[in-house]
Amino acid sequence: MHSQLSLTLESGTSCVSIHVHSQHASRYTVATGCPSLSRLIARSKGHHSLRCLPNSVGASGAVGSQQELPMAGNFHQEELNTSLGVIRRLLSSSTVSDGEKHALHALSKFLGQPNLELLDDDDSLQDGHDDEYVEAYASQAQPNITTVQRERVLRSHSALPRASSIFRGLRLSENEIRLKQSFSQDPKVLELLDQLASWEQFNIFELYNLTQRHPLEAVAMASMQQLGLVDDLQLPVEKLRSFVRAIEKNYHNNPYHSSTHAADVVQSLVAMLIMDDMKEQLTPLELLSVVLAAIIHDVGHPGVTNDFLINTQHELAITYNDNSVNENYHLASAFKLLLLPQNSWLEHLSKDDYAFVRSLVVDIVLATDMKAHHQLINDLTADLSLFGQDLSNWNAVARTHALSMLMHCADIGNCLKPLLLSIEWAKRVNEEFWEQGEKERALGLPLSPLNDRKNANIPRSQKVFLELFVRPCYELLGRVAPVSGQAAMKHFEHNMQYWDDLVKKGVTVLK
Repeated sequence: MHSQLSLTLESGTSCVSIHVHSQHASRYTVATGCPSLSRLIARSKGHHSLRCLPNSVGASGAVGSQQELPMAGNFHQEELNTSLGVIRRLLSSSTVSDGEKHALHALSKFLGQPNLELLDDDDSLQDGHDDEYVEAYASQAQPNITTVQRERVLRSHSALPRASSIFRGLRLSENEIRLKQSFSQDPKVLELLDQLASWEQFNIFELYNLTQRHPLEAVAMASMQQLGLVDDLQLPVEKLRSFVRAIEKNYHNNPYHSSTHAADVVQSLVAMLIMDDMKEQLTPLELLSVVLAAIIHDVGHPGVTNDFLINTQHELAITYNDNSVNENYHLASAFKLLLLPQNSWLEHLSKDDYAFVRSLVVDIVLATDMKAHHQLINDLTADLSLFGQDLSNWNAVARTHALSMLMHCADIGNCLKPLLLSIEWAKRVNEEFWEQGEKERALGLPLSPLNDRKNANIPRSQKVFLELFVRPCYELLGRVAPVSGQAAMKHFEHNMQYWDDLVKKGVTVLK
């Protein structure tokens, strides 16, 4: 049976009706212009129908006809996701009126907060016979954690009190004291880590020197402490430290994609979370997931791009079927390390909580693939239109987009750090590009302008990257995290002017 879904929203003087064929996401009809009844109808059980009006228009521009559309099957998350996708396409259409957009916003909010009673498992085969076979086969067709399960975990943790809030203003907990003592006995390190939430004051290269080339451990442990996650989630400190050390050891000494870059990304991310007080909008599991994603996001990076691995038919490209090759490898490497008994710092989580963390970390790290950049921009733009700026009102899928954007901004945001730090990162990333170019030249592969050391132009490269990728991300970030977005973007014009001046002077490389 091809399951279908019909939804109608009537709000004010506008009405929007969506009819979706779940097996064919492109097949849907949208009707507008119904009389105002100020009510929401979302039906799924049994057989119902929805009348399409003469002026009904789909996002594809197809005109619907007056006809009765049968609807059968059950209301599942797949239909919800398809319907939300339809709404997003409609919102970007110039043919949709303001009144219709208002109706669409209200409908999307309803769909974005799933009615769990409507999201029950398919009971069409539950006739009392062969239940165990139905359950066995159904489980094989389900993902490890569905969007609905994520929503349930999210809701359950949103209602829990936080241990860190109890201790705040009174004293450090025993776990936090032990964790803070483990950072370092060097007062200079402790002083620098106290600036963890500062976009301006924190210098990752200074920490690298002070920690004898182990900045990731110091930043990661301090981040867990400053976000209150050690107490909120009762994290075992020794196993956490063992895991972080193993991760740092498995980062290669690349010019750019090193544990220093990972530490910088973690610090940038945590600064955003703290500056915009996101502890009030996100659950501890979400905070843990995005920080963990930042810690591991480039572990084992070979110092070359996905395209290089694919073009050379590297075994990693073969293993991951040319899809986000590096990102999949980072994830697999990290979770293998997590399986070791001495590193199993998440083993105390419930099965559902662990599945939530793992699935969210996977989504966030995969979104660091630059090929996901434009889709992430589009998704978050639509989410902001649907739900507004307060993440507390967002559903699990939309919150994943927001967390992925925070991570993406932290990952590419070193060119919006204070100028001297930005220049150092520019030198490092270009050195890694050039080393890849030398490999490409040796293999007889074509070189991109970024990878050709002999014809490099760092200032022009930085200008393009800032304008094409960084600016759109941080402008969008400013709508979710306005304080940190502003802190970063105030360096945009200054840094851009620096690179532009070098271009005008004919400078192509940095000393």
